[in-house]
Amino acid sequence: MAKVLGALGSGQVVIDREDGSHLATHPLPEATLAEALALVDAGGRGFIREEVKFDRVIGLSSCVSTGTGDVIRYATRVNRSFASRFVVGRSEVECRSVVLILALKKEEGVEVLSGEAKYVLITAYVGELAPPEPWDECAFGLATDPLAAASQSKQFWDCHALVWGSQPVIEGTATDICPW
Repeated sequence: MAKVLGALGSGQVVIDREDGSHLATHPLPEATLAEALALVDAGGRGFIREEVKFDRVIGLSSCVSTGTGDVIRYATRVNRSFASRFVVGRSEVECRSVVLILALKKEEGVEVLSGEAKYVLITAYVGELAPPEPWDECAFGLATDPLAAASQSKQFWDCHALVWGSQPVIEGTATDICPW
């Protein structure tokens, strides 16, 4: 049975993935996650991608902007299929927001607006809303304009990276060559 993580402000229960929770790679205190979820209104959406802002620092973001002097490395993170862009020798930065990505759990006979509807947490992390990584073609397929979404992703990730050492990577996958 899936773990219940909390409820949205509109009443829907949020459960964790049964296969490969992203919470393992994005440390987020349960109380902070529950507080962020409670600030979201489903509004009849089947897919929710939202940045929840707080009036206090709630953690450290591992996504930072990069420049020409930075040392870049690519590696596959745990619970991911392809390599992410990392920057070596940088530190995480204090942050006042949490990003939540949720999908309505498909169950027969459950209305989207019903208080009984359940959402599955796709991912949650301390940080600002960022486009999916360039390899995530499934995410681009959800966009109104998939080609524009893919282009925006590449532009963002060409000048942003995750801090090396901030997240576990699969051993033997590190490279200095951009795989996308």
